[in-house]
Amino acid sequence: MKRHLFASVIIGGTLALSAGEAKAATITIDSFDDGFQHISAASSTTFNSTIYSANPIVRGKRDIRLTILENPSPSSLNAEVAVLGSPTEPEILTISNDTSVKSETLITWHGEDENGLSLDVTGGGINKLFRFNVLSADLEAILTLSVMDNDGTASLTRTLSPSFNPTSVVFKFNEFDNVAAIDLTQVDAISLAIRGEENFDLTAESIVATVPEPLTLLGSAIALGLGTVLKKEYDKKQTKSQPKR
Repeated sequence: MKRHLFASVIIGGTLALSAGEAKAATITIDSFDDGFQHISAASSTTFNSTIYSANPIVRGKRDIRLTILENPSPSSLNAEVAVLGSPTEPEILTISNDTSVKSETLITWHGEDENGLSLDVTGGGINKLFRFNVLSADLEAILTLSVMDNDGTASLTRTLSPSFNPTSVVFKFNEFDNVAAIDLTQVDAISLAIRGEENFDLTAESIVATVPEPLTLLGSAIALGLGTVLKKEYDKKQTKSQPKR
């Protein structure tokens, strides 16, 4: 009984610490809760910028650029991007393309008056990745996240597979190209490019810089805790099995 209790204390304590670290380190780049935007395009490129002083947008500014890549009928078909932050609408990012329309959405965060974010995305060395929280996507899409400082840009591309269930697209810091040449503690701008197939639709609720998921940390904690207990049990059995001198 005591052995099981000991293992539970180790696992529970490690999980509590991990969850606390995750909560303390997470930096919200954008929760899409505020800063209402709605842009539409049938051809070429449409640009829209919003400034909002509260926390849902890092440093208070979000730029959205919508570019039409393919549209067989610009007179009747289009693509739309919206951030719905009003009380009557869900607080999410939405991207929608009419039939046969293909587009790219580029969202950029670089602070008010383009002064730069001056942001430590590592949260003091704790955060290890960006996570884009997707609610739904009906077709495959290519997502490219870029991080910029005064010395250059580091980028990472991920493929989003179709899913009608919430999913997370993870961009690990150590997998960005050129990441060694930039300073993640002094990030000036962050951008996310989303390019889907024809008729692609997406909804998303946030993008954050954070630590690995608590469940991943829990798995490590379980392995560590049980490993320690089992080793002690093994050592005891070995000691008992040795002949007395």
